[in-house]
Amino acid sequence: MDGERMELINFNDANDIVTKVVLDNVQYRIRLTWNAVGEFWTLHLWDNDKKPLCCNLKMVPNFPLLMNHHRPGIPSGELIVLTDLEKITRSSFTNGAASLIYVTEAEFYGKTV
Repeated sequence: MDGERMELINFNDANDIVTKVVLDNVQYRIRLTWNAVGEFWTLHLWDNDKKPLCCNLKMVPNFPLLMNHHRPGIPSGELIVLTDLEKITRSSFTNGAASLIYVTEAEFYGKTV
């Protein structure tokens, strides 16, 4: 696909968030949960029928969250938390210090599709 770009994933400010996203022309649901005890965010990816595809992925700065989870049904690109922070806090997304993005397989891995 020509002109591919990173896709910013927007969501509300809450401790438990579910949002619909379209990644690689397929609709998914992403659930983000804040773990107040451990002070970290987790990501859960479901298909459009609410079937879990990946659960409890700890969100860390600037690391491809899906890297070790690619298989049929999982988007072929990468979800990444872009930030200059060493640790993502509860307010990192709402204050603009961090952003959740999706990068296509072609962009991230340099593959031609």
